[in-house]
Amino acid sequence: MHLPRSLRTPLAVAVAAASALPLVVAAQAEAAPAAGSAAVSVKRHKTLVIGIDGATFAKFDKARMPVVKGLMADGMTATSNLYAAPMAPTLSGPLRGSLQSAVDETALPSTLKGWTHTAPTGWSIDNSAMPSGGVSEWRGWAFATDEFWSNTDLGQGREGNVRARDVFAVADSDEWDDKAHGAGPFDSTLISPAFPVTGGAPATVSYVTDYRVDGPQTGEVSVSFDGGAPQLLKSYGADLNGVESLPVAVPAGASTARLRFRYTGTNSSFWTVDQVTVSP
Repeated sequence: MHLPRSLRTPLAVAVAAASALPLVVAAQAEAAPAAGSAAVSVKRHKTLVIGIDGATFAKFDKARMPVVKGLMADGMTATSNLYAAPMAPTLSGPLRGSLQSAVDETALPSTLKGWTHTAPTGWSIDNSAMPSGGVSEWRGWAFATDEFWSNTDLGQGREGNVRARDVFAVADSDEWDDKAHGAGPFDSTLISPAFPVTGGAPATVSYVTDYRVDGPQTGEVSVSFDGGAPQLLKSYGADLNGVESLPVAVPAGASTARLRFRYTGTNSSFWTVDQVTVSP
C-alpha cells in the first residue's frame, strides 16, 4: 500500500504492512488561504483506511508508542487514534449535496460548505424542546464535516473527533450558545430509522462517539421497539471518545428497534455520533 509522504512514519509504515481488520488513521494539515482571499486558514483532517491484525495492534498498544508526527493527536496517544474495529456505515449518505456554507459562523471561509440540518433517509431530529435563536448551524442536532465543525473554534477538543468519517451527527451546545437565544438549555433528540430485529433474541447497538463535557449537560441513548415507549440504554456523565457496543434484550414478538440520542446542555460542550448499527 502506498502511503502519503506525511504519513510515512515508522508506525504508519508498520501498520500499512499488516492486513486484516480495517483501521482509521487520522491526519491533519493546514491549508493556507488562496491568493487574494481573506486571511483565513482551514485545518483539515482526513482519514486513511488501512489494515491491521489484532496481534500487531496489541504490540503497538503494549509499547505505548508516543504520538507520531503527522497523526492528529489532540492530547491522545497514537495508538488511541488507531482502533481495530470493522467499519460500519456512516451517516453521510447523500448529505454531501445538502451541505451549506456558514450562516452565523462567519469566521469560516464563505466558500466552505460543511453543515446541514437535513437528516439522512429514515433519520429525524426532534427540536420541540429547543429554544428559539442561537447560532443557526448548531440549533439542535446537525450533520457536519470535520473541516467545517472543527474550525468553528479550534482548541476546544473538536479536533479529537477522529472516529467519525465524512459527514456525521453533532450536537454542540457551546457553539449554539454564542448567539442570543430564547430561555432554556439546548435540548435536541436525534432519532434513527427503524432497524430490523428478531423478537426474543439479543441484539447489539453500536456507534462511534465523542462525548465531551465542559459544564451542565446530559446525553442519553434510548431504544424503542415497534413504536413503543423508549427505554434508556445508556446515560453519559463524563467524557468518552471511542466505540460503543451496547447489548439490548429484544422483547418477544418485536420486529423493529428505533434509537434516540438526546443531548441537553447549557453552554457546555458537544456530542458526535456516527456509524450507527443494530445487529444480532
